[in-house]
Amino acid sequence: MRSIDLISERSDPLSTNEFGYSYARNTMLEGLERDDWDVLDTESPFAFHFTSPLGFRPVRGKYNVLYTMWESDSIDEQFKLHLHEADLIIVPTKYCETVFSQYTDRPVLISPLGVDTKSFQYRKREMPKGRPFRFFWCGACNPRKGWESLITLWMSTFINTRSCELYLKTTYAGCEMMTDRNMILDSRVLDREDLHKLYYDADCFVFPHSGEGFGLTLAEAMASGLPCITTRHSGVLDFTSSHTVRYVGYEMADRQVRIRSAPSEEVTISAPQPDLQECVDAMEWVIKNNQAATKMARAGSRTIHRNFSWESAGAKFSELLEHELPKLTKLPPLAA
Repeated sequence: MRSIDLISERSDPLSTNEFGYSYARNTMLEGLERDDWDVLDTESPFAFHFTSPLGFRPVRGKYNVLYTMWESDSIDEQFKLHLHEADLIIVPTKYCETVFSQYTDRPVLISPLGVDTKSFQYRKREMPKGRPFRFFWCGACNPRKGWESLITLWMSTFINTRSCELYLKTTYAGCEMMTDRNMILDSRVLDREDLHKLYYDADCFVFPHSGEGFGLTLAEAMASGLPCITTRHSGVLDFTSSHTVRYVGYEMADRQVRIRSAPSEEVTISAPQPDLQECVDAMEWVIKNNQAATKMARAGSRTIHRNFSWESAGAKFSELLEHELPKLTKLPPLAA
């Protein structure tokens, strides 16, 4: 039986990214188990890690395979302490492949994430009657995900507009709902069914991010049939196009990132800052051009269902490992 030794380690010492690695792990392991891989074989020569570069700790004497991702164009020194000891790096997007290829002479290969397309079935959105048009954002409470930018533009443009509302969904300590006029912040812990319902209660998904390794919530929104607006940058470009989403431009700027394992420390990275006026224009376009927005959303849903389903992602991952792992044994492991 084909086998790997799955390493249990902290998902990510950087704040708010644990869910992404947990989701990647579950998606890929399901694909391996369908193909009869033994993923808990401690005797396997292949140690497998789902974590950030900073969380990666190679197992000595084994071939270490790292599934990881990144959200900016370069990786600071302290985030890549052991990256050079990965025998194979697997990433979800072409953007991540370009970033990681700068720091290793070993292979960096792509195996995309997938969406639970059985839960996120396509549903055509009609213009609402008797209620406000709902713009929806969903993600981790990390400023990189775009919620701060979205609140800024909402407060300056839409906060007193009764015909629309903004619903922001994240999860953090406190677990409550807060409302300010036509803006709702929901930080409750919800089960999957209630979370999915929020997508179907919405009319447009807005995601003005500042860098994404993949962009799972955007892919889920597309799968569900929501018209989507997003920054034209990084990992989301692997599953979006101008035919499937409404893009927002950006300018590169420095921003500070706090290290969770050392809260007093920050590093400076260059990240895309979305053009908020373009985002406003895109939101108004969706409201005023329902037929075109619906056509765009249908194309987006088809893209995800055809090419980025959970089953498809797992199968591609299994095929990649079967093809690539034997090649590693031709050289000694880097973490000797």
